[in-house]
Amino acid sequence: MTPDEIRNTILKAIYSDNDLKEDLVLKGGNALKFYDITDRASQDLDFSIKESIRYQKENEGEKLRALILDAFKQVGFLVVGFKFIEKPQKRKKDLPPYWGGYKISFTIVDIEKHQDKIDSQDLDNMKELSKYGEDLENNRKKIEIDLSYDEYVADKKSYDLEGTTIYLYSPLMLVYEKIRASCQQLEDYKLVGNKTRARDLYDIYKILTNPKQAHLREAVLAQDNFYILENIFKAKDVPLELMLKLDSKESDLAEDYKTKVIPQITSSETEDFDYIFFYNKDLFEKLFEEYQNYKQEE
Repeated sequence: MTPDEIRNTILKAIYSDNDLKEDLVLKGGNALKFYDITDRASQDLDFSIKESIRYQKENEGEKLRALILDAFKQVGFLVVGFKFIEKPQKRKKDLPPYWGGYKISFTIVDIEKHQDKIDSQDLDNMKELSKYGEDLENNRKKIEIDLSYDEYVADKKSYDLEGTTIYLYSPLMLVYEKIRASCQQLEDYKLVGNKTRARDLYDIYKILTNPKQAHLREAVLAQDNFYILENIFKAKDVPLELMLKLDSKESDLAEDYKTKVIPQITSSETEDFDYIFFYNKDLFEKLFEEYQNYKQEE
């Protein structure tokens, strides 16, 4: 199966359930692909769960397992090694209640190709079949789904995926969320720790310079949309003034861009890091300035 086929199989399975479809909103690279902003294919999925919703392994975890197993069985694949775990598995005392989520992981095995191995496998040890799993990007076999809880998802957009209605972050929400993620990498934000991810800056640049999103930068800076900005930052208690401190992470981001982002993108899509960095720095500063003006006028 291609990454797109895997992604679509999972999405149609999840959004076939009336309760799950109300809770979950797709974000990240796969949401960008649905908007034709990126060509990068990935079978891994990132979801936000709306505020105040918590899942239990024996309830929603089991429901997700059953939906995903059935969906892949219908297209000739066996799901093995399915796991649903809470993140973090051990909570520190000082970790806020809104910080966390769940990770799902599993492998898919082509039933027709490996029928003899499936038939000979002990039912209590089916995870051993994982070594026959489909080869995925970066020489991996495991499919991963991340679900982050207590997120702001009220301005989600619907999308018709082969007859199934799914929900995505809007392009505006994607930009605001990636700006927040860039702020969360800074030393002034203590919850995440030492994390560097230049991909968010690259994605912000590609979203806002995409011809199909010609008016999006204007929308990002529009005061009418600042309630979305506030809610996305508030969800993880990120101070908006951190937008002014991107400089403090420049050298780390430059190295991350060189070693992790460039290998993921085609040469035609590669941009100079300095240009991307200063594009974002200018955007963040203008956004914060407009936000200050907005607060003064209230």
